[in-house]
Amino acid sequence: MLNPPTRYQLLTACVTGGSLSSRLWNNASPTLLWNSFFAYYWILLCVSEAEANASKHWDRMFVSSQTTHNMLQMCAQTCMRCMHWPEGVPFIPRAHQEECAELHFARVKSPFAGVPCVRDAVLSTHQSHLKMATAAASKCDSNTAKHPVITPVSPSQAAEIATDALNAACTLQSALLVGRPAATLQTELRTWWEKVGRTFVTSNDVLPDAVETDDFSEWHPEEDGDVNSGTTAEVVRTLSSLENMVSSKQMEQPPLEQVVALDDIEEEDQQALPKHAPLTVKPLLKEAGLWNFQTPPKDSLDLCIRRIMKLLPFIQLFVAEVRP
Repeated sequence: MLNPPTRYQLLTACVTGGSLSSRLWNNASPTLLWNSFFAYYWILLCVSEAEANASKHWDRMFVSSQTTHNMLQMCAQTCMRCMHWPEGVPFIPRAHQEECAELHFARVKSPFAGVPCVRDAVLSTHQSHLKMATAAASKCDSNTAKHPVITPVSPSQAAEIATDALNAACTLQSALLVGRPAATLQTELRTWWEKVGRTFVTSNDVLPDAVETDDFSEWHPEEDGDVNSGTTAEVVRTLSSLENMVSSKQMEQPPLEQVVALDDIEEEDQQALPKHAPLTVKPLLKEAGLWNFQTPPKDSLDLCIRRIMKLLPFIQLFVAEVRP
């Protein structure tokens, strides 16, 4: 599978890109909705796979239960905004982040020493609003660019986007693993959802038997029969092989303008980077030739590594675009 930093870069780009890159989403609610659905389903896939292979230690193979809940909620909130945001109202998700609230309260408190009372807060808030309104009015002219807006996505269109994003999440997960067809992953995900996932997502509880601790001293993978089985063993071998390749070849991180190339990857497998960075994982998979990926009958670790190396440059472009 992708090494953890790259996987988390792609995942956080999908989760937080909707807020950090407000400039990209003017009249692009379907694109933003697709990214959010994709991230939501990919997170569920990662959790279900980790739980199946590591049981109570699933969070040690992914991220903590609380962080998982937070990411899922961010995705869900973005989806709700794309479907229910009022037409004509400026859509600037970046302005709704905690940082903006902290800056606002800092401005409100700045005229006062010590601990201001409620009266001071109300007065300072009105003064701050008047200053901002005056400044905005003085700069306003006919040439000023309008704030970005979006058109709400209809329920029927949202259902189509959700289905497409789910298929893409399963396809990507399949391409990153050895011998795991996308159809099988989706079937297992639906089973896990009905058995455990729904309760996990809709509550603040961890998965059954999950342990919320950072103490790894008592966890010995070799003593846990589930950890050494199936997919997890393949993932460990994939990561080990990649690390050995990096160590032996002393590979350096390539610039975004170049294609990642290895001596053992044939020239026909190398591709030119697109002129424009992809805004969703869908064109990313298409550019890497993996959109219609089907697990080969004799899938192997070497083939998995080839797929990963095809994806890396496009992932870098995507992350750089949506995480400025």
